[in-house]
Amino acid sequence: MKYENVVSGKFKSRPNRFIAHIEIDGKEEICHVMNTGRMKELLLPDAEVFLCPAKNPERKTKFDLIGVRRNVTKSARVLGHSAKVSFFIWITSLSFSILIITH
Repeated sequence: MKYENVVSGKFKSRPNRFIAHIEIDGKEEICHVMNTGRMKELLLPDAEVFLCPAKNPERKTKFDLIGVRRNVTKSARVLGHSAKVSFFIWITSLSFSILIITH
């Protein structure tokens, strides 16, 4: 799936399976969570998240939560090499896709 106009924000809280409170440019927004799974290991306070603006201007939430960045501070073995790793985890629908970036 191709997303346009993706913006980043900071995860603040998730009061239920369907919405999350996200800080975008200093303003807190209520966003739709596309993946209704638990995700407590990913959606940590102040985690960098990625959002896509809603196409319907009359919708209650202005954004969909589509991804979260998860940094690994320890060195990890990636393709046989030791490297610091960032995980970009796309959390749309009920599936996860992981893009691994080495530093």
